[in-house]
Order: sequence, then C-alpha cells, then structure tokens
Amino acid sequence: MSSLTIHHALVLTKQLFDAEGVMFYWINEYNQSAYITDCINVSHDFIDSYHRELQDLDPLNVKNFLKSKEAFSSLTECRRHHPCTELSVYDNYIKTYGIEETFDLLFWKNNHAYAGIGVTNPNLKQLDQSQIKSLHYILEQNLLQLKPIQKNIIFHYLENYSLTNREKEVCLYLLDGLSNSEIAEYMGIKVGTVKINLNRILDKLNLTCRLQIAKQLNALFQLPDHAVMQA
Repeated sequence: MSSLTIHHALVLTKQLFDAEGVMFYWINEYNQSAYITDCINVSHDFIDSYHRELQDLDPLNVKNFLKSKEAFSSLTECRRHHPCTELSVYDNYIKTYGIEETFDLLFWKNNHAYAGIGVTNPNLKQLDQSQIKSLHYILEQNLLQLKPIQKNIIFHYLENYSLTNREKEVCLYLLDGLSNSEIAEYMGIKVGTVKINLNRILDKLNLTCRLQIAKQLNALFQLPDHAVMQA
C-alpha cells in the first residue's frame, strides 16, 4: 500500500512537471538528512553519491528546508540568492549526471517535516505557483495516509502529553481499532497491562473513552479545505 501510494505520487509529479526524473525520500529531522527510497528514471549512481557526499552540498537539502520552513523551492531560485561560487561544486557535480535543474517539495505537519519529493530537470514553465500549491496539497493528502508518517505525526503530537513509548504504541493500535486483547497479543503484554496504559492515556489526554482517543489522533491527518488556498 505504501509503495503504491508513493509510486502514484511520483508518477503524478513527473507528469505534471514534464520532468526527466523524480525521487521520494524520508526525512530524519534529528540528523537533518534525507534518505531516498523510491525513484523513477534517476540513476542509482546519483542516489548513492547523494547519500554519500552530495547532500551536504545541495542548497535544497533537508537542513536548509528545516531552517526556511518552506514547502517547495527550485535550484534556480537558490541561484538567485547565492553567489555562483557557493553552488559551483554542486552544479558541476550534478551536471555529470545530466542534471541542470532540480525542484523539491517537502511535506510538513504540525511544524515537522516527514518526507519529500525531488524532481530532476523539471519544466518550471509547465506549472505556475498556484498549480504547484495545488499539486503539493494533493500529494500531501495522499502521503499523510502512509503509516510511517502517521506514526511519526502521532509520536510528535503525544510528546506534548508526556506519554511513555509503550503508551504511544497503544495509541497506534487504538487508532487501528484493535481490542485490548488484540493489542496485548501484538505487544506481547497482558490485557491488564493494556488497560492500565489505556487509563493513563485517557488521564494524560483528559479524555473519557478510547473512541475519543482514536478521534483525536485521526484528526491529526486531516487537512482543512482552505489549506490549498493558504499555501
């Protein structure tokens, strides 16, 4: 399911940008880095080089996006704000792979970045700003359904309530609609322990029943209808 969702996002992005290639990457905020896992028409040699050495040189790397809090940007835009000498090493390196232009879209939720899509040799005249914002909104709606992203969103949210790691795991299973006995089986703990954790979660979140927990957590993945207009 996750692979299919990511593949469809890449196909749509490549098509709308009339691009040569596209890449999907997970974001590690702690290390301020990206790890590319899926691609269409991008050299694996380039991806390996990016992971090893190019990432630090990339003006569109995760570290810079985390500073700017932007949702998308292009290499051309970076060139307007940086001296040519600062980007020359990176520019020359990617040109050896036939790449002249790149564009990145990052996907944020509650001030945390979770994933991104990199585009190689896009036709930047193909889409205007409003169309890019609309594309970003559509991609975000789909990618927020990925389980790894939902898990990270939930964990970041629950940090505000001082939940333990076990209590966070219980929350994930509650969101999937599992019963106490099913949660106990999956986690390898007793049903009584699940009940104790559930009561602690309810107390910390100031809620009264498990359905309220699922409803509150599920709301984290909903995008407001006006988000595309505000992007």
